[in-house]
Amino acid sequence: MILSLSAENFGIFGELHVEFSKGLNVITGSSGAGKSMLLELILLLCGARASVPVFKERAYAEMLLDTGKEEPLIVSLRSLRGRLNYRLNGESVPRTTVYNMLEELVEIHKQGVTWTLTRRNVQSGFIDRLVPEELLKEYSRIYREYRKYRDILNSIEDINELEVRRDYLKSETRKLKELLENIEDEERFMDEVKTLENAEMIRENAQQLKEILERGKENLVEAFGIAENMERLGIRTFKEMIQDILETTNELIRMADEKMMEMDTMDADTLEHLRKLSELLRWAKYKYGPALEEIRKNHSIMEKEIQEIDERLKLVERARNEIVEVRIRLKELGEKLESLRADAAEQIENKVKEHLKELGMKGAEIEFIFTERDEPGAHGLKDVVLKVRTIEEAPFAPIEEVASGGELSRIYLALNLATQTRNKILIFDEVESGLGQRYANVLARFMKRLARDNQVILITHLPEMAMAAENHIVVRKEGSHAKVEKVEDEEKIHELVQMYGGGVSPEVVRKEYRKWKDTK
Repeated sequence: MILSLSAENFGIFGELHVEFSKGLNVITGSSGAGKSMLLELILLLCGARASVPVFKERAYAEMLLDTGKEEPLIVSLRSLRGRLNYRLNGESVPRTTVYNMLEELVEIHKQGVTWTLTRRNVQSGFIDRLVPEELLKEYSRIYREYRKYRDILNSIEDINELEVRRDYLKSETRKLKELLENIEDEERFMDEVKTLENAEMIRENAQQLKEILERGKENLVEAFGIAENMERLGIRTFKEMIQDILETTNELIRMADEKMMEMDTMDADTLEHLRKLSELLRWAKYKYGPALEEIRKNHSIMEKEIQEIDERLKLVERARNEIVEVRIRLKELGEKLESLRADAAEQIENKVKEHLKELGMKGAEIEFIFTERDEPGAHGLKDVVLKVRTIEEAPFAPIEEVASGGELSRIYLALNLATQTRNKILIFDEVESGLGQRYANVLARFMKRLARDNQVILITHLPEMAMAAENHIVVRKEGSHAKVEKVEDEEKIHELVQMYGGGVSPEVVRKEYRKWKDTK
């Protein structure tokens, strides 16, 4: 439950501190005093989307909650130049963290909420209050798995197209891989191809070159002898230069021999292999080039696409296998859930009938209609529609077609009482909206009943509701600010007189209040 609320500079609250109690807490005050803004501040601290203006550079708010643990939970909110920062027990957290933590603890019923009864998820939500929460969570978990596999299978329209694409890419990448493994430098490779294509001519030229060099070598040897004679006569230059020429000639002869041997070892298979690589290169440059680097890049892209397709196909295969088991489990849970819902719906229908009778709708009834779905849904195997009849013997019809605003408010209230929760914080903004003074005592009793097992916080203009409350909080406008305080004893009597519009004496109010205090 909410223990206390403190704030500074939020909205029209300069300084604010208010304590709440177990049971029924009412907030009263004249129109425009700031009651709704106080409620909005509570909602803001619960992580809900709410609008509370901040007129100063800095503002602070804090709420203490008893969540059943040893230490209270402290939710604080700071506003600095329009930016909000949430903290849980001093640790900075996103707003959604606060909301998710308190979502199941706090139930918010704002003005106009009764019209949400026309929504199918709200209608089924009343039934699910009486269904074990663990079953609802387990069904929701299994449904998410089922939906995941179903979406995978639905998202891939044609598996054959994927497989054809993968096979095509594999064929292309195999050819590119062979090319790239054999060719690192295009220019060097083309020189090698050219050499092989002209191997015979090269061998002949190398043979001729060798013969010429050998003939020249004989003359050089003779010249070397003459140079030695000149060296003995004191001239060394010729000998040294001829010796260098001889060494170079010998190296050239050796190279010619090597080239001839190389050409002799070239066979037709090697030449055919290189020619095929050359054709492959021309094809790759035309389709994935023109440069070798671009071919490598495109090869890498296609390899990645193959990997992605393989992963998708594996995912599809897994989805095909898993969805069968998941669907069986989902159906088992769904059937159990729908059976419990049918029982719960019958209980709610009977209780609502009695509550509506108390609220002046004698003969009015509700009926939950269950319709089998073609596919399991997020909330069950069946759709739920709430139908109602406001006149005995009249046919049941969808609630939005037959219920007036006031009737809708009473049905909404009756449903909440029939599906009464436990250990929650229930927040109502003018629950009497659409009903008025005529049902004041009944509404007060209903709220008192709800407050037995829950903390109820509500804004009201009904004095009967304030009389029934364990804790009475008044919001008063003082200049440009609002003052919030708890009232008891004579202060409470004074406030109740004001709520009656001053037309009832304090003695009468005091007598009525004593009756409520004696009511359990």
